[in-house]
Amino acid sequence: MRKSSNGTVSEVLKVRHYVMNLLYHSHGREVQIPSVTELADRFGIARSTVQLALKALTDEGYIVARSGIGNFVNPRRSFTYPGVKECAPVIGFKMFTGDQLFYGGSHWNILAEVGFAVTRCGGMIRLLDRGATTPETIAGEIEQSCVDGLILYGVRKGIAEIARKLIPTVHILDLYADAFNSISFSREAACRELVGKIGVSPHTLFLHRSEAAVDSMSTGLRRAGFDFSRTVFLNYNDPDYLEKFEQVLAAGIPEVIFHYDRDATRSQLLQYGEKHGIDVRRHCRFICSEPINDGFRGFNMKAPEAEAFRLAVDEVLRMIRGKSLTAPNHVLDYQLIEYPSP
Repeated sequence: MRKSSNGTVSEVLKVRHYVMNLLYHSHGREVQIPSVTELADRFGIARSTVQLALKALTDEGYIVARSGIGNFVNPRRSFTYPGVKECAPVIGFKMFTGDQLFYGGSHWNILAEVGFAVTRCGGMIRLLDRGATTPETIAGEIEQSCVDGLILYGVRKGIAEIARKLIPTVHILDLYADAFNSISFSREAACRELVGKIGVSPHTLFLHRSEAAVDSMSTGLRRAGFDFSRTVFLNYNDPDYLEKFEQVLAAGIPEVIFHYDRDATRSQLLQYGEKHGIDVRRHCRFICSEPINDGFRGFNMKAPEAEAFRLAVDEVLRMIRGKSLTAPNHVLDYQLIEYPSP
């Protein structure tokens, strides 16, 4: 969710994150918290803002006050078990800009996969959600997040380059990039398999949101020998999209449809088919990034995200333990899943 423009909210969070990090790494001991003046100077904020943050933490039981001495983290609220000498690493996760207001099904799947990958290793996960999009703001976000390592998913190249200089970082991205510490996905094998199933030149409709989406798929298809001479490209964001969509259908129902907005596209097709007496389920085959259902035929081109996140966590932990900022690149192949199963 996008953050409020009220600066006090984020300033309070700076103090809260700092204190919670002290508590997390306290190993069940009473660790003294810097004074109000020291915290105000550290974060460049007003003393009243620091007091507001400390009061909330005290009310929640995370801080105990010692009269005449100062504030301490409460060992009874420690995140470690008695006798455990080391804290599990805290791994940060940032997806795209990190400040999405809504999450669709595919995004929730990504969050679930990274959460499972981190917790299976006994680690803790922290979402970086301040929407940092410049080298300066990402550096500040990483510093204030108090994480031991970082996994990035689909962020801008400049952000990833800054992050990997500051902290053990692995960047997961859709296309292969000649950069350090990356895990990328290749569509080439899946595209070859797909062209073998749908042919080299079917009547095709390619629905997309950006030229980047077109490029990432079409590159693999071209290398597999696909002929785009009978392909129509439509952008969902085109203000005349629905009108153009109907014009394409009126010229002949496509044999193959590449798309991302699965439910909306199929609903529009069904409405058109009912209106004109066409069985679109029998006529069309869909290629998308999510499972095909509702009686439609097609192929799910699935990125191996679970494998990518397991690998990313392993690499981040290796860098943390080895005090290194460098990891090898990895390229994983997309999987092609046919629906209904042959």
